Formats: sequence, C-alpha cells, structure tokens
Amino acid sequence: MIGNPLAKVGEASAVVIAILAVMIAVVPNPDKRVERKPPPIRQPQLINEDLHTKTEVLITGGGPVGMITALLLAKQNISSVVIERRFRHGGAPAAHQLNFRSNEILQRDAQVSRDLLRKGATPMNEYRWVKMATSLASPPLAKLDHVGNLNKTIESGITWAEYLNIPQDMTERAILQAVEAEPLVDLRFGHSFANHVEDESGVTTTVALDSGISRWGYHVRSRYIIDATGSKGVIRRRVNMTMSGERGVMNVINLHVRMDLTDVVPEAKDNFRDGGALMTWTFAPDVGGAVAIHHNMSSHSSVQIQHFPSIVSASEFTDNVREIRECFTLCVSSQ
Repeated sequence: MIGNPLAKVGEASAVVIAILAVMIAVVPNPDKRVERKPPPIRQPQLINEDLHTKTEVLITGGGPVGMITALLLAKQNISSVVIERRFRHGGAPAAHQLNFRSNEILQRDAQVSRDLLRKGATPMNEYRWVKMATSLASPPLAKLDHVGNLNKTIESGITWAEYLNIPQDMTERAILQAVEAEPLVDLRFGHSFANHVEDESGVTTTVALDSGISRWGYHVRSRYIIDATGSKGVIRRRVNMTMSGERGVMNVINLHVRMDLTDVVPEAKDNFRDGGALMTWTFAPDVGGAVAIHHNMSSHSSVQIQHFPSIVSASEFTDNVREIRECFTLCVSSQ
C-alpha cells in the first residue's frame, strides 16, 4: 500500500506531459534497417547570395557533439558555423549520464560551466543503485551498486572530474551557454544541410531555411565540413559511407514524467540514508519490462516502456492516453 501517491498516478494524463517517440534503445547501425539510397532533401527554391558565409569549418548538427566540437575548435582559434535544423533544442531528457572523461572534456577543454552542470544534475545522495523490482513502490528484488565504485575512482586521484546523473536537455543548456559566449562559434537554429560540392580547396555547402511560407537558402564556403547529425548521418549517407555492427536491441516508448515520487519510492521515504536509485528496472506482469530513470525524484523522471510494433503501432499506442496511464500506474505500483 502506498496511499495518496496513487491518486496522483490516477491523473497521469496530466502528469505525462510528453510522449517523445518510439526509439531504438541502441542504434549504432541505422543503415541495416533497409538498404536504400539516401533520402531526398528538399532543395531551396531561392538562394540569397547576400547571406553567403565563409568559415574554417561547417558543422551540421547542433546537438551536444556538434556544439562541443565547435568549442574545441575555438580553443585552437578555429572558427566554425554550426547549423541545426530544429528551431531550438528539445526538452526531452534523453541520455542521462556524464562519465568522468566526458566531464573532463566538457569542463576543462570546452569550458562548460561546472556549476551549471551540477545544478542540472541529480543530487549526489539521491542516486547510487540500479534496482530490479516489480514496481517503483516495491522492495528491490536485487540491486547493483553503480556509484560506489565510481567514488573510489575519485578518491584514488585518477581524475578531478565528477560523475553526473544529468538529463541531456540540462547538459545542452550548459553547453549552449558556453557556445553563446564564444565569438568564434556561430550557431544557427532553423538551418539545415541541403547539399555540398567539394573541390581541391574546400567545400561549398547549400544551407536551407524554411520560413513557413517559402523555402530559401544560402551558401557556406568552408575548408572542412563535419557531420554531427548522429545516427541520421545526413552527410555520411550522401557520400555512401556505411556503418557495421549491431543495429538495436529493442523498441521502447519514452515517457517524460513530471511528478513527485518521494512518497512512493522506499529509499526516498528513508531520506536516502543508503543512497537513492539511479534507475529502476520494473517487471510488472501486465506491462512487461520497463525502466525508470530518476533525474530528480521530487520533480521529474523518465519511464521507458517496452514496445512491440508488430502488435501495436507507435501512433496507436501514443494516441491511447488511457493505456499509457495504466502502464505508468503499474510501473509505479503493482498492487
């Protein structure tokens, strides 16, 4: 019995504020999905030569990797233009851990604010364990000490950097602040790669914009171009570079949940005396496997529910608010 918190869960249609998408849990090889030519890209209808830009490096993709690459280039006094097709960074937690080496690169090399990263991360005393349980409210069937050994790394003096449990959207905010303060980096939202032409001295890239009325664009002349579009591999695909390896392990629905779980989770009710859960694998019979990633138990978490496209499509599942509420309720309490 967990009492009042289930009343909150009963209002999960208001609690679950975003169903992000069906995603592949591990996608190192998107090329094996279907052997096909690169997808066509809408070409600009008009080219504005007044916007012609020259830079040392053009980076396609303004996510964490694209922005960090630009900051590292700036440290070597190399200018760059970063184009990002989205009009802003997403508000989804997505990835959630920064290891020691990542923090060394971010804080020392890319000059990203340690204070901002710490501010966006889970309080240190609230995460330690990876738990397996029938629900978030149930005692653990088993648990692994994920953070204990990491603390030993710090204590041994191997690194000065800390391990952080921080959602990707908070990491992006911290990196973006560093990018905005760097004069050698020109980050452009709402700009996307259209095509490119190489010659002996560099690359001429056509960049497209969509004003909502007509699509137009401009040219960027650079010595180099970097593809930081992730698994999409926009430029990689267009130059016929392939990837090999395992393409994925499962499909999941990712729910971003804004809810106070401190009255539900056992270790929270014990004031995290023995540390909190970094993530909880739940095994509810009516839901199947799910994992809850705790960014901050008092405010927001991510819940990833296993999805079977052969049984129900992504659109059918994500349109069914009642089913989502029931799945989330069972993940919180199997009673």
